[in-house]
Amino acid sequence: MNDGGPDAHAAALLDLLAGKARAQAVSTAAALGVADHLDRAPRDARSLADALSVDADTLERLLRILAGLGLLDEEPGRGFVLTDLGRALRKDAL
Repeated sequence: MNDGGPDAHAAALLDLLAGKARAQAVSTAAALGVADHLDRAPRDARSLADALSVDADTLERLLRILAGLGLLDEEPGRGFVLTDLGRALRKDAL
């Protein structure tokens, strides 16, 4: 039986590690209340960082990860906005 070899095992391990990183990004966004500060109007990372009292560059990286996961949309030159999926992270969504 061919189990895929070392490359397949490395890819599977990387996928597991990336899954942890994705879960941590979502967890961090929820803890910060990112979704609660975003509405239908786009908001840039700097103004959101000011509202959350966090570093703007770090927050922008987090927002881009969340956009890659489909929780936010990034509108170039305008900022980030929640998607329907992202609305599930709002505290009032529970």
